[in-house]
Amino acid sequence: MALKQITENTAYITGAVNVGVIETEGGGVILIDSGLEERVARRLLDTLQRKGLYPLAVINTHGHPDHCGGSAYLKQEAGVEIVASRPEAVLMENPWLEPRYLTCGAEPFPGLENKFLQGEPVEVDHLLHMNELSPPAGPEGSPASGREENSLNIPGLNPVSPLTAVDLSGHTPGMIGIACEGVLFCADSFFAAGTLKRHPVPHLMDVGGFLQTLEELEASDYSHYLPSHGRLSSDISALLEQNSGRVQDILTFMRERLQQSQAGTEEIIGEVFEHYQVDIDDVQSYCLNRTALLAHLSHLLRRDEIEVTAVRSGLRWSAS
Repeated sequence: MALKQITENTAYITGAVNVGVIETEGGGVILIDSGLEERVARRLLDTLQRKGLYPLAVINTHGHPDHCGGSAYLKQEAGVEIVASRPEAVLMENPWLEPRYLTCGAEPFPGLENKFLQGEPVEVDHLLHMNELSPPAGPEGSPASGREENSLNIPGLNPVSPLTAVDLSGHTPGMIGIACEGVLFCADSFFAAGTLKRHPVPHLMDVGGFLQTLEELEASDYSHYLPSHGRLSSDISALLEQNSGRVQDILTFMRERLQQSQAGTEEIIGEVFEHYQVDIDDVQSYCLNRTALLAHLSHLLRRDEIEVTAVRSGLRWSAS
């Protein structure tokens, strides 16, 4: 792990997940995400200590274990405050929910209860109510329009520069980004080209929200964008186009396929897997990809572009 400076008071620690670092008065820092597990959190602490820094809080962008799995250790060992949006806090405090929602609420299939899908539970100290916070006083590098971008004031924390929480929902229902000094720590709001190649079906829970987030990022004017899995960049237009293009391509494939004839849920999902050559080699990869494609079907259904009928053999999908 290495600490890399972005602006005077913002930096990040490299790793499987880039962890944002924002300086506060007196040598403390606020972390954006905490990595997968205790082992990663220990390395984060070591990296900070070598620079004479100490963490005061972790703002978790969302409740996936690779982003929040180290928070319980950091809270226990370093006494940090844990911050998250209300929807994501539910998952962080009850991580057993994630493998269950992949099986529609049933007891999870063997193989789904692992550290990548079920992190260590952690109590969230500060809930972000995106609709209830005061709007920011126009910081540099804010979206041109938008859903929610709100001043982030946490008692006891005094960042050198103001922070704002930005609604980035789509990948998960309550994912947020953090903006500071023109830098947007933008979590999993879009995926790198290499990720889209390895995983042709982006993991999304809300397709409409994801597409809206991409539009708002395209309209934004931050000086730097740091995704959780990818490189720091000042221009993400090409990546946003690739992400939007992939989702629209999947939606078009489904729509055109259903215009030909009805299809059952597993049939249409299997055809998408085959078309995009999605690697399905275990229960976890199947459930993750299936959930993402159900989100695409739900998006088309909500837009009245397709119809669904429930029969004894399952759900039957057809064009409107």
